[in-house]
Amino acid sequence: MLMFRPHDTIVHTLAPPYQSCRLLWNSVADARGADIRHLNLTKQPPLKKWASVFAKRGNREHESPTDLEVFVPPGAKKFFSRQLAKYLVNTAKQLGMEHRRQYFVVTMPYLSDTVDFLPENSTLIYNVVDDYIESVRSDYLVNHAHFTLAVSSALTQKLKLRHPQCSERIHHVPNGTTPDFLNPLTKIPNDQKLVVGYLGSIDNRVDWNLVHAVCSHFGQQIALRFYGPPPNGKDRMELKRLENSFSNFKFLGKVALDGVPKTISEFDIAIIPEPNREFNRMGCPQKLWNHLAIGAPIVSTRVPEQMRFPDAIYFGDNPGDYVLAMKKAIQEVKSRDTSKRQLRKTIAARHLWSNIGKHAAWVLDPCGLKKT
Repeated sequence: MLMFRPHDTIVHTLAPPYQSCRLLWNSVADARGADIRHLNLTKQPPLKKWASVFAKRGNREHESPTDLEVFVPPGAKKFFSRQLAKYLVNTAKQLGMEHRRQYFVVTMPYLSDTVDFLPENSTLIYNVVDDYIESVRSDYLVNHAHFTLAVSSALTQKLKLRHPQCSERIHHVPNGTTPDFLNPLTKIPNDQKLVVGYLGSIDNRVDWNLVHAVCSHFGQQIALRFYGPPPNGKDRMELKRLENSFSNFKFLGKVALDGVPKTISEFDIAIIPEPNREFNRMGCPQKLWNHLAIGAPIVSTRVPEQMRFPDAIYFGDNPGDYVLAMKKAIQEVKSRDTSKRQLRKTIAARHLWSNIGKHAAWVLDPCGLKKT
C-alpha cells in the first residue's frame, strides 16, 4: 500500500478551468499537507510563462511559481493529444518534484494518453466534472486510473453501470462552497419588487421557456437578473430576446470571483432552470451550493443533484409548474419564515470545501490519506 507522505505532490491538469476543481484539490492538499501544482491549459498564449501565485503547503502559504500556463494550440486536443499528454507529464517532472511521489489528476478524456507516460510511482486520479464519459478515451481513463471521482451522484452511478469491473474505484465527490457565502445577515425583502437571480455558466444550462414564463407572469413584481460569462449561439440570441421583450429582465455579465458572494446575497430568490437533458441531469452545479449557503429560496428543475434536497428547493419542469414553484418561493420570502433558510444554510455548511477536501482525502485512503 502506498503511504501518502507530507509534501508529496498533487499535479492537477486544470482543464476546463473550473474554479470548483481548483478549490477541491487545494482542499485535499490542505487536508493532508501535500503540495499542489496546477497546470492550466489555456487557448491563449500566456503573457508570462510562470504565474506567481500562492502555493499551498499544509496550512501555510508562501509565494511560489506553483501554476504553469500551458498553451494548447487549436487542434492539439484532437490531432496531437499524445504529444500534449507527454508534454504535461514532463512538465510536471520539471517543477522541482522529480524525487517526489505524484498524484496526477486528469479532468478531461482527451488527456487519456497521460496514462502511458506517468512514472511508476505516480497515482492517477480521473476527476469527472461533466458528462463526457461515453467515449473510448474516458473508458481508457476509468480502466487505468487508480481512482475515479465523479462530481454528482447520478454521474457516479452511470460510471459504475458502464464500468462494473471498476466500481470499487469510482466514488462520488461533490462540489462545495466557501464560508464567504454563509453570511449570517438576512436580507430584508423589498415588498414592491423582489430580486430573482441566476449566477453561473449559461451555455447549454438554461431552459429559456421557463425564464420567459417567469418574466411574463410576474411582470413588475420581480427584477430578474442574470449573471455569467456571455454565452454563444442560441443562448446569446435568447438573452437578447428576453432583454428586448421584458423590462424586468437584465443580463449583467460575468462577476469577478471575489464579488460573487456579495452579488448573490442580493437575491431574494435564486433560480436554476436547467434543461431536462442528459448532460444537465448528470451535473452538480456549483451555483447550487452557493445558493444554499445564502439561504434564499431556490427554484429548480427536477435534476438528480437538486432532488437530493426536496425540503430545501422548489421544483418545476414546465412553464406552468415553474411559475407555481416561484409563487411558493415568493410566499416564503414574504412570510419572513426563516426555518427553510436555516435548513439551506445547514446543508451548505456540511458542504464547505474544507469538508469536501477531507472527504476526498478519505476516499483516497488506500493511497495513505487517512480519515480523521
